[in-house]
Amino acid sequence: GVGRSILSFPHTFIGGTDAVEPVTTLTLGYKFKIISWAFVTEVLLVGAGGRRVANMEIGAVDVGTVPSTVTVPIANAAVGVVTAGTAVSGANTGSATDTFSIEIAAAGTAFTAGSGTFQILVQNMDTADALASLAAQTDALLVDLTDSKQLANSIIDDLQTLTLVL
Repeated sequence: GVGRSILSFPHTFIGGTDAVEPVTTLTLGYKFKIISWAFVTEVLLVGAGGRRVANMEIGAVDVGTVPSTVTVPIANAAVGVVTAGTAVSGANTGSATDTFSIEIAAAGTAFTAGSGTFQILVQNMDTADALASLAAQTDALLVDLTDSKQLANSIIDDLQTLTLVL
């Protein structure tokens, strides 16, 4: 995973069940790929039970062919609980000018307290592509060197044969 890093976005759950965006139209500034995500509870989540559901967007499009979500339960009864998001597959790449957002849909149950951090594993595809290009060029150079060695050995063999003939 060259070029991978974790983006962290803290969020406090207090009050209502309205839609909210903990991250709104962030431009990362590089070509990227969302790999996975999770929510880590930092202050106990309090409420009458239930949950809130978050999803990510690149531009106005949900991340994932089937949108990837993190369902944050109010019942996270311990600090440090990691709630993994559903698998991210498809519709998970953006350009250097695309925006990234995290949304929490309206509905669910109101939290009266609690907070945590959304952690998104993202890959900088500019870096990954540059390394892949360098690796391909290195492979081509190694092939050229192997071909050159074979050519040199062939010339030496020919010269030895020629010497024997003289």
